[in-house]
Amino acid sequence: KSLKMLRVVRVFRLFRIWRALWDLALMIVNSSKSLVLSLILMAIIVYVFAVCLTMSCSEWLKEEVNASGPDWHETMLASQDPGVRQVHRFFGSIAKSAYTLVLTSLGGISWYEVADALFSVDILSPCLLFAYVFFVQLAVLNIITGVFVDEALSTTQAQKDAQIEKDLEQQQQYMRNLQNFFEQVDYDGSGHISLFEVSAMLQDKSLASYFRVLGFDTNDARRLFKLLDSDGSGEVSGAEFIDACMRLKGQAKNLDVHELIDETKRTQRRLTQFMQMQLSSEQYRTAVSREATSLPGMRSGD
Repeated sequence: KSLKMLRVVRVFRLFRIWRALWDLALMIVNSSKSLVLSLILMAIIVYVFAVCLTMSCSEWLKEEVNASGPDWHETMLASQDPGVRQVHRFFGSIAKSAYTLVLTSLGGISWYEVADALFSVDILSPCLLFAYVFFVQLAVLNIITGVFVDEALSTTQAQKDAQIEKDLEQQQQYMRNLQNFFEQVDYDGSGHISLFEVSAMLQDKSLASYFRVLGFDTNDARRLFKLLDSDGSGEVSGAEFIDACMRLKGQAKNLDVHELIDETKRTQRRLTQFMQMQLSSEQYRTAVSREATSLPGMRSGD
């Protein structure tokens, strides 16, 4: 038994591997409260209709089998009338009526079979059954489905909000780590780091290792300092260091690649326009020179 239980527990490892399966299970668990309330509402509706149908069918059954006798119940069970047998089978008691109504609403039995049996009683009973079927099928079940969908959407949105808060918390923690690292690199406590301090940081094994843990792997101090010093002032402030590290952290994203492609295209267009302007200017100067050289000849001819 213990081995079988362990095998069952191992099945739940799928939830850790398959994220969508975990989200679906979480939606179902969060919808359990709505499920219980929906079942209570459905039970109340079934009970009300079951009482009404049982009362009308019981009166009809008593009239059909002469309930004044002491053994009327046995007489009813032994009756050869198919109408009596069907009505007693479906609506002989409140429990049977409730069971029949649940079956008709969930597809366990066709409701027209139950309606045919009620036509033997009176015209009001099948109409009451029709009202129940229409009300449950078209209103109650659709509303319950809508409630479950709303609960699932709320759960999904809550998960997104939790993920956003987690990402923001991780980003803030990362920025605090960068600030602590900057204070360690700033040996003189001036609030700015220079190329010399960056070189000393890369030579320090502990600081270099910590820098790699933060997501940066480089040994070229000059190149790193050039990337950090975005304004070209020769010094890197704390805010400038954090902003540059946030931009340089991790691999290039798809947005960064497309931004680089767009910038390259804009540069290419500017270069093409500049070359066209240069060519036009050169052609204009050539035309002016030709015009200037032809003027003396024209004058001498005159």
